[in-house]
Amino acid sequence: MNRDLFWNVIEQYQATYFCGHEHIFNMMQPRLAEGGTAWQILVGSGGSPFDASPTDATFNPQTDRTYAWATVKVYAGGKVRIIAYGFDDQYGPTRVLQAVTIR
Repeated sequence: MNRDLFWNVIEQYQATYFCGHEHIFNMMQPRLAEGGTAWQILVGSGGSPFDASPTDATFNPQTDRTYAWATVKVYAGGKVRIIAYGFDDQYGPTRVLQAVTIR
């Protein structure tokens, strides 16, 4: 399947996949259970209507009504620090949603 071929390349090169368009926030390691180390960073909730509905089975009340963005710092030694920030749909205070250090 094309999805598997895509993730094989991402894992092979120890890459991180940034994406959006789904109008939700999510940071995960899709193949972690299989020993994978690659990350998928989905920060597509930067201003469009939210796609996730409170009636969806996968609805996460902590993040699915959150406008989100991420900062990425790449250090000379190869370490990468990704911090996702956001605020809720009521324009509450900005908070850290998730942070990860890679390598």
